[in-house]
Amino acid sequence: MKTLVKKAAINIIDRIETAQKAVKTVNQEAEKNGEEEKVFVRSIYTTLSQHQPVMIKVPNENAPYFKVVPGNSMFAIADEKVSALKPVEVPRHYRHGDFVERRADGSLRPSVVRHFYISPDSIGRTIPAIVEVKRKVDLATKEETIMIDIFEFKIEKNLEVKNVLRLGSPATGAPGEILIPGQKNRCIKIEEARPVLISC
Repeated sequence: MKTLVKKAAINIIDRIETAQKAVKTVNQEAEKNGEEEKVFVRSIYTTLSQHQPVMIKVPNENAPYFKVVPGNSMFAIADEKVSALKPVEVPRHYRHGDFVERRADGSLRPSVVRHFYISPDSIGRTIPAIVEVKRKVDLATKEETIMIDIFEFKIEKNLEVKNVLRLGSPATGAPGEILIPGQKNRCIKIEEARPVLISC
């Protein structure tokens, strides 16, 4: 069994390297034509939950690990077998790393990453949002990260929002809890709280 697992892992690494070479070839052509190069992402993403509207506290612009991410084009792996690549366009947004740990090589790695697709006016504020929680798995290292995509919720009429996003709450095993990698008994969950009335 161990031999089969090892062979499967080697096969995946070979396919990743082949995919990287394919993207490199595409980028060489793009450079010749004066076109934008694409980033290669060797991870796969699985959507765990979606919620709306949810009250979200956006970090201040000077908060640690809060940064602007310029828009870019990338090739993402389509599935765990690395059977194909798919083009993905990522718009300019903001990113914040949570539950940051130091790897053995000294680099920092967040266990949770929040991506804010919001207007600059929303920075530092609490806003109603659409929330998508995903699990990211690096196919080469098997590292898991929880990704939380946050989009502004368009208000067209007076709205009462009852749900909030909780990060790092003690895990109780209740439905809907998402465990945070590397954090013992800590989870992410959408929780009902005191209603907030928002006027349009």
